[in-house]
Amino acid sequence: MDDIVYEGIHVQEIPVPKLTWEERYRRMIDLAITYSTTYKVLLKERYGKDVMLEISEKVQKRNAFRCAQKLIQHFELKPTVEDAAKLMYLYSCEVWGFDDSKYVNAYLASTKKGVCVNHVCRIWEKRKEFGDPERADCHIQTEAEYRNLVHQLAPHLKVYMGKAFPKGDDSCDVWVEET
Repeated sequence: MDDIVYEGIHVQEIPVPKLTWEERYRRMIDLAITYSTTYKVLLKERYGKDVMLEISEKVQKRNAFRCAQKLIQHFELKPTVEDAAKLMYLYSCEVWGFDDSKYVNAYLASTKKGVCVNHVCRIWEKRKEFGDPERADCHIQTEAEYRNLVHQLAPHLKVYMGKAFPKGDDSCDVWVEET
């Protein structure tokens, strides 16, 4: 190590371990999930569930808008059920960091109905750690999050939850349908 002068003092640079891109990505996803969940728990404790849901919907709408615009443009998605299911899949990969079909799938039942299936949920897995062990209302927030996302692509499509971890199911299914 070479001595250098910093602020008039002779110092030696400390070798610092480097994180890989994936390690940094996973760390950032964990921080984002921690932040998101912490503010919701604090809002719920201080102002009640209704206020927390109202504020959460506004925050999620802004986040969904930014992410949706990027994904829609990059993948040139069209306002169809199939592309809406693709968008939900891509969002799950982008935001939750799954990016693997063992964690998330997208299926088309018909040209008018599709589903994105999240087999894991990092917030659900860490709910006790975040001080909200029940998370009984998280599927309501998830439905709103994905609806805000899809409506950036196709506002005419209906988005709703099917199965959900808080209901005791083994996945969270977000359906998209043209009615």
